[in-house]
Amino acid sequence: MARDPEGTRQRILDAAFEEFAQHGLAGARVDRIVNGAGVNKRMLYHYFGSKEQLFHELLRSALDEMGQVQAPSAETYGDAMAYWTETLGKDSFWFRLVQWQALETEPGSVDDEAARREAWRPTIDRLRHRQERGEVDPDLDTEQLMLTGLATVFFPVAFPQLTRLLTGMDPSSDEFIQRRKQFLYELAEKLRPRADGGGES
Repeated sequence: MARDPEGTRQRILDAAFEEFAQHGLAGARVDRIVNGAGVNKRMLYHYFGSKEQLFHELLRSALDEMGQVQAPSAETYGDAMAYWTETLGKDSFWFRLVQWQALETEPGSVDDEAARREAWRPTIDRLRHRQERGEVDPDLDTEQLMLTGLATVFFPVAFPQLTRLLTGMDPSSDEFIQRRKQFLYELAEKLRPRADGGGES
C-alpha cells in the first residue's frame, strides 16, 4: 500500500476530534484515537508529538476555520446570527473543544495568540462594514458587539440544561432553533440605528 502521510494525519485528526470533544484533554485516550484512526501510536507521536500537542493543533485549526467562515447568503446581521445558531444547534462538537480548552487550560492562555487574533480580523472587519453601511448601530463598539454576538449564539449550546429550564426546549431541536432564529432576526432589527437618531419625542 502506498504511503499517504496527509491521509494518515487527517485520519488521526478526525478520530481525535470526536475523542477530545467527548472527553476533553485529560479524559481522552490515545488508544481510542489510534484505534479510531486505524494507525499505531508511533504514527500519532510522529505527526503530533504528544496528546497535548494534538489537542492544541486540533483546537487551533477548528477555531481558525470558524473565524474565516462566512455564513452563505448572509445579507444581514440577522442572517449571520441565524446561520450560526442553526449550525451550532446541529453540530456542536467543535464548540465542545472550546469549552474543554476553557476548563483545562490556564485562564487567558492562548496558543499562537497573535496569529489567531489576525485570523479573526476579517470576521470583525465584516461586522464593522455592516456598521458603516448602517445595518448595525455604528456607535456600538465593534469588538464588544462581536463578542456579544458570539455569546448570544453560543450560550444555548454551552448551557443546554439551563436553556431547557428557561425555554422548555432542547437547544438542538428544530422547534428551539426556529424560535431562536426568529428572535435573533428581531434582535438584529433592534440594533439598527434609528432614523430619528435615537432621541425620544
